[in-house]
Amino acid sequence: MKEFLDACLNANLQIRKYLNNIPQNDLKLCSKLGYD
Repeated sequence: MKEFLDACLNANLQIRKYLNNIPQNDLKLCSKLGYD
């Protein structure tokens, strides 16, 4: 579970590099996928 969450946050970090976006929704996105 934690490994998936780490991977999820990691993917979001990669996406942010391109979007120059602040990571406010990272945890919400991961929670949406069913991982709190």
